[in-house]
Amino acid sequence: MVRFGTERRTAGPVFLFAFFLTALGLAPAAAQGSAPLLLAYNADISESSISGISSGAFMAVQFGVSWSSIVKGVGVIAGGPYYCAQGSAIDGLLGNLSPDLTATGPCMTGPPPALNPLFEQTDEWVRRGAIDDTRNLAHQRIYIFAGYNDAVVNPKVGEAAYRFYQHYLSDQRKGNLFYQNTVGAGHSQVTMDYASPVPTTKITSSTSVITIKPESFFSTSMVHLIRRTKVSFQARLSRSISAS
Repeated sequence: MVRFGTERRTAGPVFLFAFFLTALGLAPAAAQGSAPLLLAYNADISESSISGISSGAFMAVQFGVSWSSIVKGVGVIAGGPYYCAQGSAIDGLLGNLSPDLTATGPCMTGPPPALNPLFEQTDEWVRRGAIDDTRNLAHQRIYIFAGYNDAVVNPKVGEAAYRFYQHYLSDQRKGNLFYQNTVGAGHSQVTMDYASPVPTTKITSSTSVITIKPESFFSTSMVHLIRRTKVSFQARLSRSISAS
């Protein structure tokens, strides 16, 4: 079983893969002993958001769909659709050759994989309870950015991510999805303030925290979330430094 917060679900392929690793004596050292419990934080898990660029954008989509019941916002910069590489635990045992070729081929250079097989597999996992219900996606704010000069991840792959989300959103909820593909950016996380100095907030003489300007590429709701997170992080870091 996989446990995350109060959620619980069966993870057959993951368990099978872990079983084979153990049988081969390849299990990680941490898994062979008792791991210390993770500390709890005073955070509302339903306020979670996830974002990334390039491979991080693909991971953001993977997490945001799989755990859609706890994710309220997803930022995808130069990424693609859920289950794009179409890998499995069996592929992992065989060296991941086919998923690797898909990941570095259609999922990057394009044309992207057909979406119907991705929809079918996603829906099957939902039926089995392996991932959260895709109806939860209607409550997420989703931002997708694909620069039309991106030579690393084909903009058509970003369009496939957009069409993947569209498939699961009703007409009333399509306003939660924003797709930006009209900027002539390369493979980058862009800002409107080209070459301007990035301000920093100094906490101690030896520690500084960079303050980014998220208005350049996030929706307003995500900007507020980033600001709240930054303030909370700075306060926690300051208290930690003072205590030491």
